[in-house]
Amino acid sequence: MTELTIPFILRADEEREIKEKIDHCNLQSNNIIVSGDSGCGKTSLIKKILKEYVSNSEFFVIYLDLNADLLSTSSFFEIFLFNVWNPIVCNEDPLMSIGEKQSFKSFMTRKMWRKGAAKRLFQVVVESISAIPTYGSTLSTLLKGENSDKSENNNVIDMADNIGEYLSFVSKTKKIILSIDNYQFMQNNIKVLFETYLQRIKKNISFITIYRTDNIQLNLPLCFGNDRKSIELSKFKAEEILKLLDKMYISNTSNENIANDCYSKTSGNLKEIELYLKDNHKSIIEGTLSISKTRSMKQVLLLMPDIQRYLVLISAMFPAGLKIEYVSKILNDILVLNSDDLLLHELQKLIALGYIVVNSVNHDLVKPAHEKITLSLNKIANEDEFVEFYNSIKATLENLIAHKIHDKDYVYILHCVIGLYNSKQLLEKMDYLIDLIKIEYERCAYYYIVSIYKQTLDLIEHLPEICLRKILDSIQKTSEFSLGINLLNILKQKKPSMYNKYRIYEVKFLTQSYDFEMALEELTYIPSNNETLLYQLNILQHIGKDIEAQHLVREILDAEDFDKWFYLVLRNSAHYFTYDEAVYNLKRTLKFFINSGTLFERATVLNNLGVITIWNQEFSEAIYYLTEALNIHKTINSNEIFEVFCNLGVLEFLRRNLEGAKTYTNKALETVPQSLSLDHIILQLNRLIIDLNSKVISPQGVYQEILQMYNNSIITKDPWVRFQVVYNLYSLELALNLSITEYPREYYIDKNLERNLTCFEIFVNVHLDGLDLPMSLSLSPNWRY
Repeated sequence: MTELTIPFILRADEEREIKEKIDHCNLQSNNIIVSGDSGCGKTSLIKKILKEYVSNSEFFVIYLDLNADLLSTSSFFEIFLFNVWNPIVCNEDPLMSIGEKQSFKSFMTRKMWRKGAAKRLFQVVVESISAIPTYGSTLSTLLKGENSDKSENNNVIDMADNIGEYLSFVSKTKKIILSIDNYQFMQNNIKVLFETYLQRIKKNISFITIYRTDNIQLNLPLCFGNDRKSIELSKFKAEEILKLLDKMYISNTSNENIANDCYSKTSGNLKEIELYLKDNHKSIIEGTLSISKTRSMKQVLLLMPDIQRYLVLISAMFPAGLKIEYVSKILNDILVLNSDDLLLHELQKLIALGYIVVNSVNHDLVKPAHEKITLSLNKIANEDEFVEFYNSIKATLENLIAHKIHDKDYVYILHCVIGLYNSKQLLEKMDYLIDLIKIEYERCAYYYIVSIYKQTLDLIEHLPEICLRKILDSIQKTSEFSLGINLLNILKQKKPSMYNKYRIYEVKFLTQSYDFEMALEELTYIPSNNETLLYQLNILQHIGKDIEAQHLVREILDAEDFDKWFYLVLRNSAHYFTYDEAVYNLKRTLKFFINSGTLFERATVLNNLGVITIWNQEFSEAIYYLTEALNIHKTINSNEIFEVFCNLGVLEFLRRNLEGAKTYTNKALETVPQSLSLDHIILQLNRLIIDLNSKVISPQGVYQEILQMYNNSIITKDPWVRFQVVYNLYSLELALNLSITEYPREYYIDKNLERNLTCFEIFVNVHLDGLDLPMSLSLSPNWRY
């Protein structure tokens, strides 16, 4: 085929606006949003611009392309680090301009003078992305230079932290262009954390987010909202195609007919326009093009030789990529391939035509060249030939599952085949779904499990009990409470017996959403056991009924039914015991969970030991417990890590390390789930007290902030949170000679000062000019799970 380069002349205004933003990011970091339906030229526009900046030594260019595959989107931080680790080895992308001195590997070597620290992070990255074909296939090359061993665990918080520090470091000497394509696929929990870290970089970063908006609502970035440019592209009109033809070919009257035909065959989709022109390039030059013989993408696909059509369709069905090894197996089950050379030869033809790419350093991964190729599947999905082809792929992958059960590709193949199934087929192969959920639950991949649930809603009543429990538990641990209530409503309608079995989760979701009264009422419909009593205890203490809560604790302890929930009651009731009794109960609980519990449960007990040792001013003990808890929460990517950060912030304040206190409190605010609004208030209150003591905010400023919290009706749901707000507001009003809004509840003050029972608030004096202002910091015990 004649080589064809299509000039990019149709987006001159948009190109100029984007370049202007990029060039001025040294004044203020900014966000450029490029959105539009598939095929309107978003990626082409940004790639053209980035190519102009790659060779400019003032700029540091990073381009990443996400896809809808859950295995990839749940490993965004690892993929980011992999691409910037050692760019010479990690990627061959001309849209990345990262010199060896600016590589993440070089940065980490300088930052972590102990070589082992950088190596351990590298091992985490390698292990996490090894199951993703796009990256797993490149590891053998990279590992030769790193001598990596298997890493035990993943660590999202540390990776996000390191990415933030790395980009901040680079921004001191370079302007950064960070472009992420298909940003609509970014998982929300990762998106929030990533954007929070980016927001810290005030200058020298231009953050380009490209969104495909086909039936998708834009979820705008949290960062750089003060300097944002939004550009919405639409598909090309016939007159725009005519301008393109006049630029590429000698302008003549036939160009208008060709432009109209091209538009009718492509609907103005840039990728299809490109394929149309490649298919007809020679005829247009020679002036021999016959409109009646031109073809749409669908027609081209249907007229391709079988092996080419099947290769395109395979790539479209697996947009994250499929190894050539597995592509070959699929084709051999459909066609008779005389040799692997034939497959490679046909691949080269399709690459030249612009339908597929072979990605990765090892050049062994088949992917569609554009999302439009993937979307074209629905055009022929009902044809008999495709159904037969689809069934062959499914059968091949099912056979691979049986033979790859101990292989590193097992999870990905399992993931792929489940993605191919319709509801009826998945119902017949439920073992695959059960196995995938089991594996991912053991990895504490709660967000991934929630995503699987969203894709299998219509099968929920057919799932076995063990899967339902894992899904409900994952929903709880990711704080997706409304989603959990919806799942329970489905069970209530379709499978009442299963709903009754898991009705306790209704109580859990309502409790964690602060609907305490409704949760307490719901408990009356559930048979009593230690699990229900635990949540009754949680509710009573949060609505201020401490006497009833203490009686309930005594009843549970006297019953001596030593199951998991009994020990969680011990964990959650430290503030109803003396310090020595609370330590004894928590150590007893820790021993139980070390022997028979999960890492998550162990971390929550360690955190609570840290809470009471801070309160008792045993700081060395507190550091030990909280460090242990922090390491576990990082290991399992738990969103409860915010509570450990909160407690470390209070600890550092008491140790007079105000910078450390601020750092940890900020980390808590960055990692707390958005749905936990009361926790947000407590953390914001702590940060205000720290800032006041650091004299970065005036007492009048703090007063105004706390007054807003007081006027937030959410604080009425929890008397202890209300006390914290009122106590600090009252102290400021006294100091500033203002009228008293409300007097703090004496119960909490007396309990803390008497020190007969442990407490979760720390009374401190904030030292201002000539004044010691009494304030109250909040500790954060684990109690939800």
